[in-house]
Amino acid sequence: MKTRYLILTGTLLALCATGCKVDPLYDLSNLDTEITLLKGATFPVPSPPPISLADILNLDGFPYIVVDENGDYLISFDLDPVEMSVMIPPEVSGGQIPTGYEPETYSFGGVPDFLSSDGQHVEPDLSEMKLGLSIDSGIPADFTVSSRLETFRNGSLQWSYLVENLLVPYGNTDYVLSEHPDGTPGSIEVPELGNLLSPVPDEFRISALDVYATDDQLALVKAGDVYDLTCRASVRSPISFSENSHFKVSAPLEAALNLDQVGLKKAALHLDVENTIPLDFTVDLYPLDGDGNRIDSIQFFDSGTVSVPGGSTTPLCLNLTTSGDLRFKSLVLTLAASSKPALAGVHFNRSQVIRFSNLYLELPDGIQVKLEDSEK
Repeated sequence: MKTRYLILTGTLLALCATGCKVDPLYDLSNLDTEITLLKGATFPVPSPPPISLADILNLDGFPYIVVDENGDYLISFDLDPVEMSVMIPPEVSGGQIPTGYEPETYSFGGVPDFLSSDGQHVEPDLSEMKLGLSIDSGIPADFTVSSRLETFRNGSLQWSYLVENLLVPYGNTDYVLSEHPDGTPGSIEVPELGNLLSPVPDEFRISALDVYATDDQLALVKAGDVYDLTCRASVRSPISFSENSHFKVSAPLEAALNLDQVGLKKAALHLDVENTIPLDFTVDLYPLDGDGNRIDSIQFFDSGTVSVPGGSTTPLCLNLTTSGDLRFKSLVLTLAASSKPALAGVHFNRSQVIRFSNLYLELPDGIQVKLEDSEK
C-alpha cells in the first residue's frame, strides 16, 4: 500500500512539473455566448377596421351623391321647376315663340377630389348618365323645343350640348336623354353625354330653352293669349369604375417589436385580406418608430409583386428584414389600386370593402441573445 501511494504521488508531481493539457471538448473558454430563442414564435396583431370604398374616395356628405336600393352610388339631383307664361305674339319670326326663359342652374357646392380634375386619381365612368326632361304644356298645339346644356368650372365653360327639336304636344311629355337609349318612347341618344359631369363641374346649367312652332300649329292658338309652360329636369348617373383607376389606401397596424438587447434580423407579418372592391391591389409594408417616422433601414422584401386580386380573400406573408436590429413601434400596410380592363358597368357600391383578419407576427429565425454581459 505504501509503495502504491508513492507511485501515485510521483505521477502527480511529474504532471505538475511538465504542465497539464485539457481536452478541447471540455474547454469552457470556447463556449459560444450567443444562443437562439423563440424560433418560429408568433405574436397576435389587432385587426384594423375594414376600409370601405366610401372611406377611400370620400363619398359621403355630398347632397348629390346618393345610394340606391342595391347599395350603388349615384350622382342624382333635380333642377328647380321652370314655370313660364307664354304669350303668342301676332307675328312669329322664324317660327320662334318668345318665352322669357331665364337660365336655370344647379350648383354642386363642393366636389370629392376623385370626381374633380384637381389631383384626380380616379376617373369614374359616367356613361350611364340619364337626363330627364318633363315638359307640361298648356298650349293647344304641337311645337318643338331646343335646349342647351352647359357645365362650368371655375367660371369657365367646360362642356356644352345642344339638344334640338324635341316634339312637345299639348299636355305632359317626358324625354330621357342618354348615351345609350333603350328604344322606349321619349328615349333620345346624346353621344358622350356623361362628359357633362366628368369631371364634376361647379355648376350645371340649362342655359337656353327655345320654343318653335310651324304656321299650321300657330293657327290653332290665338295671338295675345297667355299659356302656361312648365319644364322640369333631373340628372341620374351611376358612378362606375373605369380602366383608369389609380389610388392608394393605407392601413395602420398596431404591431410593435421592441425587444431590447437582441439580434433580431427578420420578421414576417401574416394576414388574410378580403377584397370585395373590383380592383386589383399591390401591397407594400413599412415600419414606423415611436415618433411616427418611417424607418428606412428596415426593408419590406418579397420575390415578385405581392398582390390582392379584386373579389377574393388572399392570405399574405410579408417579410421585413434589416442589417441592424429589427425594432419598430408600428407597421403601415399600403394597397395601391391598379388599372384593370373589363370594368365597364361595374358600379361603386356601399358593400365594397377591404377587411383584414388573422394578423400575427412571426419570428421565423428566432432571436439571437448574447450572454457576454450578464446585465443584458
